[in-house]
Amino acid sequence: MQHRNRLYRYNLPKEDFLNKKYDVKLAYGELTENGVDQMLRIVGRELGRTDVFLDVGSGAGKVVIDVYLSTDVKKAIGVEIMKHRYDMSVYIKGALSRLYTDEENIVFHYGNILEMDFVEDATVVLMDCITWDHELCDKIIAMMKPGTIVIHNKKNLALSINSTVEHDIETTWNKKAKFYKSIV
Repeated sequence: MQHRNRLYRYNLPKEDFLNKKYDVKLAYGELTENGVDQMLRIVGRELGRTDVFLDVGSGAGKVVIDVYLSTDVKKAIGVEIMKHRYDMSVYIKGALSRLYTDEENIVFHYGNILEMDFVEDATVVLMDCITWDHELCDKIIAMMKPGTIVIHNKKNLALSINSTVEHDIETTWNKKAKFYKSIV
């Protein structure tokens, strides 16, 4: 997977400036290359031409691009609510455009996931949602169709679905971050 050498060298700048400017505590981390492989194994099946991968809180978009280039998914979508993170995902997609010819199938959206109308198209969803409240998680889950596979790091993701066994996934903040697989 030659694309990974170029993809994973891009990094977002530290967000300390935002923390100071807005007096908030922002957290950012992402799956590593190994973490993407681990996540795909947890899904439990090969992703094919009928699958749509959705990363809610996609940050710099590396996972979205990696999943698209590493599998046969029909489309890979990222949604990010932080503008500077979204901008970085668009930049990285453009910088790597020589690696794919069908760029319309790698899509990044800036905004609130609750205002998006394509969530029901997703067959596999990644939600790095440990800091999100259950009400938000429930609203996002309600937008998904039955059978959607959700990989997430909130033990009791939503009131409407049960989480399965814990899995370790390598992230930038922990070599063995706990994630779960749920099916809507």
